[in-house]
Parts: sequence; structure tokens; C-alpha cells
Amino acid sequence: MEPTYDNFRARDEVPTVEMFAISNISTLEVHPWERIGGLGSYVHLDGRGLSNSIVVEIPAGKELKEQHHFYEETVFIVSGTGRTELWNESGFQSAFNWEPGATFAIPLNVHFKHINRSATEPVRMFSVTNMPLMMNLLHDTDLIFNFKYDFADRFGPEVTDFTRPALANAPGDLGGTFIGNLVPSAYDVPLPSAPSRGANGGLLSLDLSNTSLGNHIAEFPSKTYKKAHRHGAGAHVILLTGNGYSLLWKGDYDEPTRVDWQPGAVMVPPEKWYHQHFNTGETAARYLALRFGGGNHGIVPDYMDPRPSRDGGDQIEYEDEDPRVKATFEAEISK
Repeated sequence: MEPTYDNFRARDEVPTVEMFAISNISTLEVHPWERIGGLGSYVHLDGRGLSNSIVVEIPAGKELKEQHHFYEETVFIVSGTGRTELWNESGFQSAFNWEPGATFAIPLNVHFKHINRSATEPVRMFSVTNMPLMMNLLHDTDLIFNFKYDFADRFGPEVTDFTRPALANAPGDLGGTFIGNLVPSAYDVPLPSAPSRGANGGLLSLDLSNTSLGNHIAEFPSKTYKKAHRHGAGAHVILLTGNGYSLLWKGDYDEPTRVDWQPGAVMVPPEKWYHQHFNTGETAARYLALRFGGGNHGIVPDYMDPRPSRDGGDQIEYEDEDPRVKATFEAEISK
């Protein structure tokens, strides 16, 4: 028997892009999508695990159909300007405007609609969801799209505030955390220092709309690289600024997979593969990671152990890395 998610996706009659990494999300091909009333594609990158992603385009001056689903979704605005309207069964309503770089989560089981506010330019959105998990768990797509229940801890006058500044709460060695609904721009939100991740970089974790989808924004300076680490599946890494490459490997460092990147690239490290990011450009490199697990309400309890690998953890300290890592990087920046 085919999984419920695969059957549903086949009936949706839009293509599924399957690859290891996307070179530029802005140019990924999209097609008419009757169910949502716009254009789009499913996106299956190799390390997605129990999550998926979708790219959606709203033509100039148009809006998508009302949507309502019993799975979680985090949205990144790739390009365009627009507005999202939300409401629940009890009649509570909220709305907010957005521009490129906006990042937000759709509160679980609310009704919502995305609207393009430009009469001349399309909107492009990239979302990560746990739709495959929920569909294959429940085996009932009618329940997924027609379940009538309001989650008071996700959407309501006491918890929903799309105007709250995206500032870190209690910054520490691993950066800080923003708890809210909307990051107006992932490109320029301040990032607390995260010295334990290396490269004198910054990191802001995002707990959006009380979902189980953990997210974070990280940045590191020109001509530096971060420490290698590994974690569970489903972390969709979207490059926002900078130029460089990432190395990914399973087990010992030997013939790693290389992904060259620039703004707009997307990759998903496979489950428990080590990966390491290298900034060879002249400006800081910043990325947004929309993750399946690892948040404050994450359903993957052992998503990442921050201890050094020599102590049984999931991070390789600089002094423990394979010497070929630094040699390759120095050769790259010498170019």
C-alpha cells in the first residue's frame, strides 16, 4: 500500500522536484496548482526525513485560495510583497503585511489566505512542513483539511502578536531565542554572538507560533568557516547572503559531498551527516534554517548533542577536524 502522503501528492497534479540541493530557489520551476489557486511545486531534498517543502508563486495582483490544514508550516518570503490573513473557528482574526525576507509560521489548524499586494510583480514563497508525517500518521486527508478545532496556545488574542520585535531572549553561548510569530526580515535581524559554533558568528533561534518546527538564523564573517556538526533530518538551509561552499559527509571525513552556494541556494543535510559551511566571499554569509525538529517543542529529542565529538557529541572542534578541511579552505580563499 502506498503511503497516504504519496497518494495525495500524486492526485495534487503538480510536479515534485527531487535533488540533493537547489542552486537558486528564485528560478525553481513552478506550475499551475489548482488546490491552492496559484503556481508551485513540491520539493523533496535528500535529507528531508519526515518533512517536505513547497515553493509557491502568487501572480501579480492575485491571491491564493483559503487554506486550512492540520499540519505545521513555516514560510520564508523569497520575493515580492503581500499580506496574510488568518482566522479560526471561533472567529478570532489577525493579519500582517510582509516583504522579502519575512519568516513566519502558520499557527496549527487556522484558516489563512496569502495575498499579493503588487499589481506588477509576482510573490515567491518557500515553506517547510511536516505534512508527510501527519498524513502518514493519520491516514485521513479529510481530517487533515477539515478538522474543526481551535488550538488556544497557537492562535488567539493572548498569544498572537505579529508586531513583536524579533529580539533575542536571554542570549548565551549558543546565541539567543526569539519567541513570537513573525520575523520581518531574516536578512537584517540582529543576531546574538554564538561563540561555541565557531567563526565568531551569530545565531538566533526562532520559536514561531508555538510549533514543533525549530528554526534559526546564523551568520559568520568573510573568509571564515564554522565547526562541523551533525543532527537529525529535515533542516532546510536557505542561503541569504554571501558566497561559499559546504562539505557534507557520513562517518569519517573521506570524499565529502560538496555544495557550492550563493544567495538563494537551499540544501538539507541528510540525517546525522556531518556538514560544515565555508565563507569564501568578501561579505558575511547568512543563512536561514527551517527545521523539522529541534525546537522548544521539537519531536526529535536527540536532534543534536552540542558536546564535542570526542566526548560523544555531534560537533567537531577545530582542533579535532581532519587537516584536509583547513587545507582545502585555504586553497579556496587563496584563489
